Amino acid sequence: MCFFRRKKDSEKNIDDRELIESNSKAIEALLVLAEDNAELSDKLKELQEKIKYLVPSTDSKVLEADKKIRNLVGDLRIALTKSDGEDSKKVDRYFSEIKLAIADRNVRV
Repeated sequence: MCFFRRKKDSEKNIDDRELIESNSKAIEALLVLAEDNAELSDKLKELQEKIKYLVPSTDSKVLEADKKIRNLVGDLRIALTKSDGEDSKKVDRYFSEIKLAIADRNVRV
């Protein structure tokens, strides 16, 4: 017999806090990659501030939004790696997608 247990609100909140923290740390790693480009570093710092101070939630839609942000940050990392830390149209597109995902998440909170 298999028993399924729903996560408590406190467990969901902890999961969301961990997602927010990992997203912020991922941006910090991207800062190292873009250290030679001052304009790109400024964009990343701005993005990191927006991510760092997100309010954790227990709502499953907010958790999905945080996972989407994590995936977009991973895509941004790939784009930056391919462009050797330089700004490109693809990198700008990921910045705008991440900002849009953050705004969408904040609406749900």
